[in-house]
Amino acid sequence: MLTLVDYRERDTDKIMRGVYDWMFTVNPLMHRMPVVTVKGNGVKYNVKTTRSSNQWTQPGDTIQESTGTSTQRSAAIYTLIGDADTDKSQIAANSTQNPRLLTIKDKVDDMNYDWQMGLVWGQESASSVTNQPKGLFALVREVEAEGTADLDAPNNSQVVAGHGTSSALTIDMMDELADQMKMGITCYLMNRRMRRKLTSLARAAGNNLVHDNDELGHPVAMFGGIPIYVMEDDVLEDALPDSSSSVLDLSSYTIGTTRAAGNDNSAIFALRLAEDGFCLIQTAPFTHEDIGTVQNKDAYRDRFKWYHGFALYNKYGMACMTGVLDTALT
Repeated sequence: MLTLVDYRERDTDKIMRGVYDWMFTVNPLMHRMPVVTVKGNGVKYNVKTTRSSNQWTQPGDTIQESTGTSTQRSAAIYTLIGDADTDKSQIAANSTQNPRLLTIKDKVDDMNYDWQMGLVWGQESASSVTNQPKGLFALVREVEAEGTADLDAPNNSQVVAGHGTSSALTIDMMDELADQMKMGITCYLMNRRMRRKLTSLARAAGNNLVHDNDELGHPVAMFGGIPIYVMEDDVLEDALPDSSSSVLDLSSYTIGTTRAAGNDNSAIFALRLAEDGFCLIQTAPFTHEDIGTVQNKDAYRDRFKWYHGFALYNKYGMACMTGVLDTALT
């Protein structure tokens, strides 16, 4: 299984190697993302939904065929692209810094933010951009059926409702979330508010979250031996609406909603990062193009682009907990 770290090591463009390093530093989830290369504008793939059955036999018994069931899902490839211009006069005037390098780094930081927003919110909420791939919320709600409009815990095994409307996170809720990941968990994904709450719960139980370094040296918290990756609160927001009878509808949710009573919830994802779970799909790796001198400016232009999307190849590769918070607002 190739990950983005493998693509970083294989890239001969020195700028791109630095780009990957910057993105991995601020987004530790990214360096663990498995990558599946596909061809075309999108991909149709089968999501395994139930296991096959097998039987114990005696001599002469008829063998019953069973291959389990799958349902088809689709994921499209979209282009994340950005240009960055560096004025040549700034390069000539600066003897202590590299303006072009600083411009590229700033551009990459902004692209990383947009990548995270697509990862979480792609094709979900009233604020989503139509050219984003399906993100985590969209993929988990479509476990129920493609085109499903909401995260319906009563009818979607991979959506765990912390409460019918909203309730404070508990250790038991985390255990219930883990139970839905029948293929195993690679990591948890949550915002800072939920990590603080989980840390508080662990302390109250007489222990604490374990802290360790991952394979690239990033410090990470561990819950039950599973890494916790934190998304900024302005990406995986803590102002989600209350559920209604354990159903969370984000179709009319506006990203950036002010946290208040009735909009004070978070979501926690459990992920299996693997080619047979949740993964990144791409037609070509993240690349850098040196466009050169801009015709109508006294500037150099650098372009960064990535033809990719996300896919969930097995329903047990992701689960989401909804309707959870630390302390309800009134």
